[in-house]
Amino acid sequence: MNCTVEGCGNSYRKCRGNVGFRLHGYPVKRPEVCEQWKQFSGWSGNLTNAKICSHHFKPDDYFHQTSSTSPQAPVLLQDAVPSVGVCPRWQQQQRGNQPLLECFFIRFL
Repeated sequence: MNCTVEGCGNSYRKCRGNVGFRLHGYPVKRPEVCEQWKQFSGWSGNLTNAKICSHHFKPDDYFHQTSSTSPQAPVLLQDAVPSVGVCPRWQQQQRGNQPLLECFFIRFL
């Protein structure tokens, strides 16, 4: 599965070993939010299996559950809208074949 954000090269295969990486399905049951996701991503295809990767969401877009027994994975808030873009094309070209994931860490740290 690939991220459907235009210009993003992240996929489950490339990023599955990275802590915190997730692919989120479009919120088709919430049409207004889903439309914002489509506008952000530029995706106009079928939404059944379409995903946006976690690197397009801010930390505030997640609910961090706390548990005394074991750490819980963050949960994307229902009204969260992706807002973090991809690396500029010139930066992608300079980085060669490295996954865009690394660009995110460099750009936003």
